[in-house]
Amino acid sequence: MKHDAVKMRLVRESMGMTQEKLAILSNVSERTVQRAEAGANMRLDTLADFAAALELPLSELALDPDDNEDRDVGLRLVRTARDLIDDLAKAGVAKFDCEIDPDATEMEPVLALVGLIEERLPTPWEFDQHPADSSLGDKIRLAAQIKRLLDELATTDVGLYAATSWINAKYPRWDMDEGIRYTHDRHRYEKVMTLRMIIARSGDDRIFRKPIASWGLDEAPRPEPMRAFDDLNDDVPF
Repeated sequence: MKHDAVKMRLVRESMGMTQEKLAILSNVSERTVQRAEAGANMRLDTLADFAAALELPLSELALDPDDNEDRDVGLRLVRTARDLIDDLAKAGVAKFDCEIDPDATEMEPVLALVGLIEERLPTPWEFDQHPADSSLGDKIRLAAQIKRLLDELATTDVGLYAATSWINAKYPRWDMDEGIRYTHDRHRYEKVMTLRMIIARSGDDRIFRKPIASWGLDEAPRPEPMRAFDDLNDDVPF
């Protein structure tokens, strides 16, 4: 898939990020980053990983995202509980699903994991938008709980898969007089981190699912893709 290689490099450099660090954050080789910045076509899921690491909506990196909007997107197996906790704290909006029917031995750890995650899901339209553990000790204990549950479920090929991405959206603001969160036409679009999580039965490191159609926020219109020769048939104005 074609992408804006120049923008990719400029954004990376503006963040003070090396090609090596971008490769680590995107789970690819440094050579893949070099090829991408040289303009080589990339798979959609690879571009999605680059966009997430660079805190860009995929639509700002892919040159023609509409041609690929129905393609499956990848979610990676969660191996580090601390990373999951950090993503939950940073995400502005999240989607969480369970695709399995747990058997008797899986029911308790699945429900425990679901409970720990649901308590910390971002709630854009509520007063406390980011429920989270306040102290470092709480985070360490939570990470240990999540790791234990993930390890227990892994013995039956059940895993938690997650993917982050970025969208441009109007994020709800708090109205002190009305006691509600709201958005307004005057509000500017801002970058919002999204987090998608799925409990699934799979022995693979990555699963692929259809993209989320709507995150429940007022998202910015997608940019019109640039196509060559669109205006060849227009009348010449002179």
